[in-house]
Amino acid sequence: MITYNLFSNALVYTQPLMVGFNESTAKPYKWLENETYIGAWIDITKIVAERAGVEIIFRALPLKRLFSYLESGKVDIAFGIYRDADRDEHFIFLNTPIAWSTTYAFVKKGKEFPFNSIKDLYGKEIGILRGLSFGPELNNEIRKKSLLIQNVASYEQNILKLLSNRIDVTFAPGQCFQTLINDKGLSGQIIKINNPITPQRSLHIVFSRVSDFPDKEEVIEKMDLILQEMAENGEIDIITEKYGYKYSPF
Repeated sequence: MITYNLFSNALVYTQPLMVGFNESTAKPYKWLENETYIGAWIDITKIVAERAGVEIIFRALPLKRLFSYLESGKVDIAFGIYRDADRDEHFIFLNTPIAWSTTYAFVKKGKEFPFNSIKDLYGKEIGILRGLSFGPELNNEIRKKSLLIQNVASYEQNILKLLSNRIDVTFAPGQCFQTLINDKGLSGQIIKINNPITPQRSLHIVFSRVSDFPDKEEVIEKMDLILQEMAENGEIDIITEKYGYKYSPF
């Protein structure tokens, strides 16, 4: 677990917000470098909090524990969360996305297969990041145990499993997983199947519904407006371009 603080130049609220996020590498969105997490999502969250007058403490967690902490109020907010209907029960989503992402299947070179429907995945050993959501249809297949799923804590583990033939395929956000493959010099050994597993989906900053942060509704409203303004005035584009990708896919 790694934590660090951001102090605003104009604090309005005395209690800090605990900000949780998935500890796994998701470059260029966020990743660990020299014992500090960096990336566009870190920068965006810092700026939004500072302008809202809130001190924040970042806390990197395994994805499954992150959701548990959000649902119990052990962390107040999190970033990089897909907006699925079943999550509205526990989370309050800021309206403006911080990213869009499409999930793809990745396989070891030489083990490619045609993918046109979920039925094409039956009988294959599939590695996924524990706690990751893939939308209602695929999530339902996973809950029904129609698919042979191996849960792991990091994308790096699925890379190792693919290369050692312990899984046949892994599902991952296309941009960050491809970046990870490229950084490891494995672009010729691990191949993306072109048909996406999920359509493009938005990722958000979310608040825990049971967070006891004082004036939570006021802070949510402030942060929502700040993030919307940053998207509209092109500020988020400037941040993401610094990390080598475009904010808006449209």
